Amino acid sequence: MIDLQNVTGGYGNKPVVQNITLTFPDRSITALIGANGSGKSTLLRLLCGQLPPFGGEIFADGEQLSAMTRNRIAQKIAVLPQSRTVPELSVETLVLHGRFPWLSYPRVYRAQDRALAAAAMARTGILEKAQLPLPQLSGGERQRAYLAMLLAQDTQTLVFDEPTTYLDIAHQLDFFALLDELRDAGKCIVLVLHDLSAALEIADRLAVLFQGKLLQTGTPAEILQGDTIPKAFGVTLTRTEQIRPVRLI
Repeated sequence: MIDLQNVTGGYGNKPVVQNITLTFPDRSITALIGANGSGKSTLLRLLCGQLPPFGGEIFADGEQLSAMTRNRIAQKIAVLPQSRTVPELSVETLVLHGRFPWLSYPRVYRAQDRALAAAAMARTGILEKAQLPLPQLSGGERQRAYLAMLLAQDTQTLVFDEPTTYLDIAHQLDFFALLDELRDAGKCIVLVLHDLSAALEIADRLAVLFQGKLLQTGTPAEILQGDTIPKAFGVTLTRTEQIRPVRLI
């Protein structure tokens, strides 16, 4: 569980998000939504310790983030940012990087580390590419390799910034099914999505940001009842019958 209490933060001396009090519970998928520039990615960086807050407190499973080492935070929270480099590493080597927070220096992989990495690659459908260099993969394959690295990190909280980027429809559906499995296993899942339809479909809870402030939190049904979405996005909602794609087995 991640708990933010009256958190303000941003860059330099300029606050981007202000006075955010919000809990991301275990066994739940919470989507941060809002228009561009509303503070979603900044809030994501604050809650995983990549940005120090100007004020307020952040807790991970009851531990104060500001009192934790970077390694301890990485044992609690795994993060998949939206933009990443493409290093000259094999898929397997990249995925094994997820085990770094659990290893002392010099890092020597144990049998259990390799087993967790193999299981993560199998779950994301990238195991057969394990020995290939990342630059040789398609964008979707690289995305699945990074997802496998997060799973191998084996944290209680998983944080995603636009995780379906580069994924085709079939692998998006696989990813959403994976989120359901992780949620049902008790994980705390936080993600930023620009696709409002996807957020409404897969999230248990939504947190709507508007101009750096928390506008509303609640279930998708609760969020849709009022004027929160029109205010946050400047759009008018119309309900239509939705055709939901399914993954063919």
